Formats: sequence, C-alpha cells, structure tokens
Amino acid sequence: KNIRILSPLSKTFTEKEVINGLKQRILKLEQQCKEKDGTISKLQTDMKTTNLEEMRIAMETYYEEVHRLQTLLASSETTGKKPLGEKKTGAKRQKKMGSALLSLSRSVQELTEENQSLKEDLDRVLSTSPTISKTQGYVEWSKPRLLRRIVELEKKLSVMESSKSHAAEPVRSHPPACLASSSALHRQPRGDR
Repeated sequence: KNIRILSPLSKTFTEKEVINGLKQRILKLEQQCKEKDGTISKLQTDMKTTNLEEMRIAMETYYEEVHRLQTLLASSETTGKKPLGEKKTGAKRQKKMGSALLSLSRSVQELTEENQSLKEDLDRVLSTSPTISKTQGYVEWSKPRLLRRIVELEKKLSVMESSKSHAAEPVRSHPPACLASSSALHRQPRGDR
C-alpha cells in the first residue's frame, strides 16, 4: 500500500519538474528572441545612420565648396577692377563651377534614389527567397568581398550553362568563334528568365 500511495505523489512531483523545465526553456527562448530582435533593430539603425552619415558628409563637402567659391568671388571683387578678359574668365569659371555643383547635386540625388531602389529590391528578394539563412551571412560582408562572390557565382553559372549547352547540342568539329562570344555577351542573369 505504501508503494501505491507514493507513486501518485511521485508522478505529481515528476510532472511539476517537467512543467518547470519547460517553463524555464520557454523563458530562455523568449530571452534569445528579445536579444535577436535587439540585434536586428540595431543593425537597421546602423544602416540608416550610415546612410545619413554619407549624406551629411556629401552636404558638408558641397557647403565647403560653395564657401570656397564665395570667398574666391569676394576676394576677386575686393582686389579691384580687373581687365575685361579676366572678368569674363572668372565669370566662365564661376558658371562652370556652378554647373559642376548642380551636376554633383543631381548625381547625389540619383545615387540616393538608386540606392533606395536597390535596397527595396534586396528586401523584396530576401523576403521571397527560400534561402534566407544563406543570405543572412552576406549582410556583414564588405562591398569588395560581395563583388568577388558575385563574380565567382557568375563564373560557376557560365560554366554550368556552357556544360548544359554542350550536352544539349550535337558535337561539331569546328564551332564558329563568333557564336560562342556572342552568346556570352547576350547572356542574361537567371533571375530575369
């Protein structure tokens, strides 16, 4: 009888241990999720900060250039009257500098828009990609390293495509060189097909 009385009590104790163990595991998982969310938000903030920092540096550069041009203009006005040829040269130079500054401003705007578009495309591709776990490792890579990786993958792709095309085509004794080079020039990336 004593064994029967202890066994329901020990079952209850064992169930409580299991429940407590599961609760602790849930708490650990929640903590890990919070840490990962914190890391993600920090990375997103860092990316925004980097973009803002790049824009700030570009704007400071423009401001310094405008200030330099204004100083140059003021110094040329205070040195007295210049001969007509020098005035025309100065006006032409100022006009060229103004157009160069405007061109640089447009370039910055276009690059900013292109950057935003590429980020949106990247986000869209990453959100629909089944291999998210593989691509997350690329986030921390530098631009030159990513470009090298892209070149490697393009080479692998061209090797795979050429091996497929050689397997599919009948064997020729002398394939024309112009066909091989034109097919390499007009090849499109796989994502566009």
